[in-house]
Amino acid sequence: MPDVAGLLAQFKSDNKRYILAAQVSGTVDTAFPDGPPKPEPAKTPAAEKPDASDPPDGDTNKSEPSPAVAAEWVKTSAQPVNIVVVADTDMLDDRFWVQSQDFFGQRVVIPTANNGDFVANAVEVLAGGNDLVGLRSRGTSARPFDVVSEIERDAQERYSAEERALQQKLKDTQAKLAELTGKDRGNAPATLSPDQAKAIEEFRTDMLQTRRQLREVQAALRSDIGRLKAGLEFLDIALIPIIVAAAAVILGIVRLRRRGRRMAEV
Repeated sequence: MPDVAGLLAQFKSDNKRYILAAQVSGTVDTAFPDGPPKPEPAKTPAAEKPDASDPPDGDTNKSEPSPAVAAEWVKTSAQPVNIVVVADTDMLDDRFWVQSQDFFGQRVVIPTANNGDFVANAVEVLAGGNDLVGLRSRGTSARPFDVVSEIERDAQERYSAEERALQQKLKDTQAKLAELTGKDRGNAPATLSPDQAKAIEEFRTDMLQTRRQLREVQAALRSDIGRLKAGLEFLDIALIPIIVAAAAVILGIVRLRRRGRRMAEV
């Protein structure tokens, strides 16, 4: 399997939408408007001599389509077509959309994508019906919040490089510390020299500092989303009741003033 994390870290979007599958329907025109393509002449091996009954080289009737083929050639489809074109058939491979697990001696397949639903829907469309297309994958429909997704992408781009650098630094520090303390060999040395003890203490301090910086970067990565979430919660929970309460207070004051004016006139 490919390194998904590495591919995602190095991925750069070109901000273009690519069509992975398309449905072609309606009347279509031929790709050969000038007539049927001429077949290529058969190649004669160099060692084989041409037969005397064969036509001379200047005769081009051999490369012309037969009259029957030319008569059956049509420029436009007589009836509307219904075609589903898919860019890559690897989507049918199990390793791209299902996970297989052993459950008490039985092979259990758990889908991780909707490739099977796509194939079933394509067969349904080609069969001439669309009644079940909208029902197969309704349970996994996604309705992303575009504003949140945009902020999350921006924050990820800002902090992902620094986070990867800190994780690599932490990994290197842990490896050096394990090498000095002998944990990678399963037995620590009986005694440590002052230089080794000082180096171990420096590595431990560096490791703690790197972990703290990593936590700060991860917290900063989530801070923008947290602020937006708090703002949305305030709008949904507090702002509307505050507006309704303020409108009720203003309406009550207006009614009291009108009532006072009427009583004063009487």
